[in-house]
Amino acid sequence: MKRASVVRLPEKGKKAARETPGDRPLSERSERFGGGAAPQVRRVGALAEGLVPGRIAALEEDVAVVELLGGGRVEASPADDVEPGFLAECLRARRTVLVTKAGAGVVLLGALQTASHVAASGPEVTVRTGRFVVDATEGLVLRVGQTEVALDPRGVVRFAGEKMSVAVAKVFRVLSATAELP
Repeated sequence: MKRASVVRLPEKGKKAARETPGDRPLSERSERFGGGAAPQVRRVGALAEGLVPGRIAALEEDVAVVELLGGGRVEASPADDVEPGFLAECLRARRTVLVTKAGAGVVLLGALQTASHVAASGPEVTVRTGRFVVDATEGLVLRVGQTEVALDPRGVVRFAGEKMSVAVAKVFRVLSATAELP
């Protein structure tokens, strides 16, 4: 299986100390776009008024080169509330993003949601939170290889696999009206 590439973006607070996208000419940045000539990027004056749809073509530090759906390209910096890894996700998934003029530059505001769920791909997905709740109406199945944990709405919990180990430090209590052991 091919591993997904990861593009790391700087943290939001570090953006202000760096130079702006227009401070360096594109010719100095062409190596980040696969070598050769730099992509043709339209300046802000060519960007239409309002929200303009496009797709991220390349990322460099905290700047995205956006291919506008109407033609042309612009450089855009993410808005302050756009999470650092979000631009890389939009690039990989070819999501439609929205950009707009902001002062002398272009700001990437976010992406359009075109599916009812977030599709996770790659070798690993990590969720870190204080409490994670899954509210399924028809059931829930966790499967790894031939091992499975299934929950259904009637209250049935099913563990299936070749082995089962239980490591308990203090108390292991089973409360049941009926217990069956082979």
